[in-house]
Amino acid sequence: MAGVGGSIDDRFFVDAREPARGTQVLRILGHTFRKGVVMRRTIASLWCLGLAVCSPAFADLFYGASSNGGIYLVDTSTGSTTVLFNAGITWYGATDGVDAASFFATPYGDTLYRIDVVANTATAIGFYGPGISMRELAYDESANTLYGTDYTNLYSIDVNTAAASFIGALAIGGNFWAMDYDPTIDELVAVEQNTRAMYYIDRNTGTTSFVGATGQSRITDIWYSS
Repeated sequence: MAGVGGSIDDRFFVDAREPARGTQVLRILGHTFRKGVVMRRTIASLWCLGLAVCSPAFADLFYGASSNGGIYLVDTSTGSTTVLFNAGITWYGATDGVDAASFFATPYGDTLYRIDVVANTATAIGFYGPGISMRELAYDESANTLYGTDYTNLYSIDVNTAAASFIGALAIGGNFWAMDYDPTIDELVAVEQNTRAMYYIDRNTGTTSFVGATGQSRITDIWYSS
């Protein structure tokens, strides 16, 4: 099954990586999360929209990065969380990493971080550039390309240095809190908060194309799964 899911809860900004397989999954539970996660391709992937409970046959654990600074291990069968460590950073966005042991995360600021869930560290990769503050990230694994937005502009980000290159202003001048990369169409997918609608974003130009209304009052992140 392929699809795009989203989160409307305000508690956590997260990226999630299933520790047993290095794949990524999301489960919206009683202990819910703000900023959804990218679900990597698995044979039994499942996505949810809104405050729902997902109970798949496998993938019981994932990692999350919270707006309170904590990096968590989450049991998806119960919703219980275990703090792995506290980075002391207010996370605003997160996405896939280049390997199974880490993922990218950003505060609302000028620095890109790598979260290592084996070493339990948050390491600054580098600065985006003068006057650039990212709030949301999306990663194209096949091209090893990281994208970021400050909610109104689209950037590409060097995964080794964090240097950001301006791609374009998001065409409708909106407020894009939620974004992820969809490899099946080779475009970014995003939700704009003012219109509460979903858009495709051309990753080469930043041009947006209307997809449809979400029917939700607010969606703070989305993720792709197949």
